[in-house]
Amino acid sequence: MALVKPIAQPKNAFNASNDEVFYFTSTGGDQVVKNKLVIRRQSDNVVVYENIQETYQFNQTLPSGNLTNGDYYNYYFTTYDVNGNESVQSNIVSFYCYTTPTIQFTNISSGDIIESATYTFNFVYNQIEGELFDFVILDIYDVSNKVIKSSGQLYYEGSNEFNYEISGLEEGTDYKIDVNGITVNGTTFSSEKIIFDVKYTNPIFYTKLDLTNKCDDGYIQIRSNLLIADGETKPDPPIYIDNNTKISMLNYTDYVKWTQGYNISEDFILEIWGSPSRIDEFFKMWDEYNNTLKLRFVREIPYGETVVKDYFTVNAIVDNEERVFAYSNFVPIMNNTTNYVVWVKKIGNVWELILNILDQQDNILQWNNQGNNNVVYNKVTDLHWNGEEYKQGQQLTQKFEDIDEMFPLHNMILSKGEYDHINITSDTTKQYTTEIPEWNYDTLFDCDFNGNVNGGNVNIIMSRLSGIRVKRRDKETFDWITIKEIDVKQIEDINFSLEDFNIPSGKAQEYALVPIMQGGIEGDYIISEVEPNFNGVFVSTKDKIFKLYSGVAYGGFTNNKQIGMLQPIGSKYPYTIQNALTQYESGSVSGSLFGYEFDKNRIIDRQSIILQTQDLIDILSSGEAICIKDWNGSIWIGRVSDSDNIQREIKDGHSIVSFTFVEQGKYNNQEDLYENGLI
Repeated sequence: MALVKPIAQPKNAFNASNDEVFYFTSTGGDQVVKNKLVIRRQSDNVVVYENIQETYQFNQTLPSGNLTNGDYYNYYFTTYDVNGNESVQSNIVSFYCYTTPTIQFTNISSGDIIESATYTFNFVYNQIEGELFDFVILDIYDVSNKVIKSSGQLYYEGSNEFNYEISGLEEGTDYKIDVNGITVNGTTFSSEKIIFDVKYTNPIFYTKLDLTNKCDDGYIQIRSNLLIADGETKPDPPIYIDNNTKISMLNYTDYVKWTQGYNISEDFILEIWGSPSRIDEFFKMWDEYNNTLKLRFVREIPYGETVVKDYFTVNAIVDNEERVFAYSNFVPIMNNTTNYVVWVKKIGNVWELILNILDQQDNILQWNNQGNNNVVYNKVTDLHWNGEEYKQGQQLTQKFEDIDEMFPLHNMILSKGEYDHINITSDTTKQYTTEIPEWNYDTLFDCDFNGNVNGGNVNIIMSRLSGIRVKRRDKETFDWITIKEIDVKQIEDINFSLEDFNIPSGKAQEYALVPIMQGGIEGDYIISEVEPNFNGVFVSTKDKIFKLYSGVAYGGFTNNKQIGMLQPIGSKYPYTIQNALTQYESGSVSGSLFGYEFDKNRIIDRQSIILQTQDLIDILSSGEAICIKDWNGSIWIGRVSDSDNIQREIKDGHSIVSFTFVEQGKYNNQEDLYENGLI
């Protein structure tokens, strides 16, 4: 036997500043006990590196620093047997040396916060010697490093600067993102993995997205109704004073209550500007389980003191147990002329309560014109003319325990006083002040009582809102599909109803209502979930749906691919070639039509059948895209590929429809649905 010719392996470009392994193969012949690696500069064929290494391995490592980045080289191997005999030279393989490319984000760094559901990531590729890249791929990960969105291959198109837009980023969620790529000479490169958080700064959009599974009709009905934090009052209408700038609730049973259109978060600052009318509980928030958070007006002689004073308390009752008790500073006795502001701040289990008297007058009741027998009359108490006595207070002990389980809260009542303003914000970095705040993106609730009891942010939303989008995606996937976009010019535009025909049975769907702010910025995603379950086989267009009955059948289904056959000379078997991406299904569908109202009343209405049949014929003949789905979860987006066939049963009155179709796209692909006119 003799040594066989070794085969040098292809070599991608690499960085000459690093060690690099060169490989060859040698099949058959004598045992290889050492090998020689020869590297030459391509421009003049001068040998720049040569080394013999005794090893049974079919490779050799080139130490760093022997080549120069930016140059073009070639290499070959020869091998030796145990007697020192040298093989013939291997094939020659050319390669480049280049400095390792870099790619980095230019508009985001680790730890940054993105303040929108949609963000365009900018990144730039650099390579010192000017080596071009072939393509890059941007991937976004969840906290467990699972890829939830990929850009796919983004190819070089004349610029090293790229951007890629990601939509559907969820508020309060952490993500990771990176870019990986490959050069035209096969070198791989990667960016660092960026970690970022999403926290919206758009005004909160309170609306209810109702999803109804129309099982027998084959679609999901989507309804949206804006929830406005408009108060309910007693008496109705409420009593406004001071030129409609204050609400007056002096009777014990008077109140204003808000039960929708806002959510109070776990941490907040509550501020109330008002005047008292009773020494009692005057404010309460609660959840659906009747866990409560209360503010109370208390008057007593403080522990260790001798003078009567007033203060406010806050306490929280959860599962019938007091978890929180905190009290404010003590102030001189208040009366119904007192204007105060109370400040309640909660961060975790830490509470702060401040009571501040802004101004106050004595209430004088005059018995005669001379005023000699005037008495001070304090209407916040059940006054007896001979004065009042107050008990000595006990030593107060504050109690701070966790109550976050009761949040978010969306029930609130205010009573027993006259009130100028109430504001609740999620900005707990705010410093104490007696000034009434302006609306901002951290505002959770605000009512100025200027002739109204509206505590929502409808006005600020309408001033910044340009439209809304309705989106849909398969549950536990990332990409959203926009199925409807609505321009918003008045508040009624936000209240709408629409149907989604293009979804499979048995596959859970998430729907999102997305406000679009001025400038095209997406706001908070309001997400609802439904699992469609459809009873039957349905054929639908963008706005019509038909249910097929008796004898429904599929036929002739084919998975179509473009595959070529190459018959090489001297080979027993052909080569299969599949260069095109084309892959689609085709088949036929047949079934009966029983009229538009049959599923509701089980009556065969012959006139309705004729009308329904003609409507379906018109659609099938028009070439309009259709969606076909059944109760098993099968679904196709397609178009009719042959003449439809209609049979009418004279005796029974129903129509039998059959047609063939060719698949044109997927129900969960934005571009496919758009190109087929289904969204």
